[in-house]
Amino acid sequence: MAAEPNGDYTTLVVRLHMGADGMWYVSVDGTNQLDALPLRPVTFIIRLWQQSGTGIVRGSIRLHDDDQPVPIQTNTRLEELVRAWLLTGGAPPGPS
Repeated sequence: MAAEPNGDYTTLVVRLHMGADGMWYVSVDGTNQLDALPLRPVTFIIRLWQQSGTGIVRGSIRLHDDDQPVPIQTNTRLEELVRAWLLTGGAPPGPS
């Protein structure tokens, strides 16, 4: 059995919601000293490649005016969460 790496997890609960003023806001649970932050419009460039037969998605994400992409790699579960969020208009389902 492989040894567990040293380190700690940090969990953030990030909420994206529309305010009464019609603007979208992001907030982080447990940060009562911070107000919800209004989101400015932004364009992301996302480049994805899915490996046949594995469900693994690799790619990069960057801001439209930035030439330094951030690599991403995911699996089918993350894809399910994003689909649930974007296609149902609600939060992704929790653990069953």
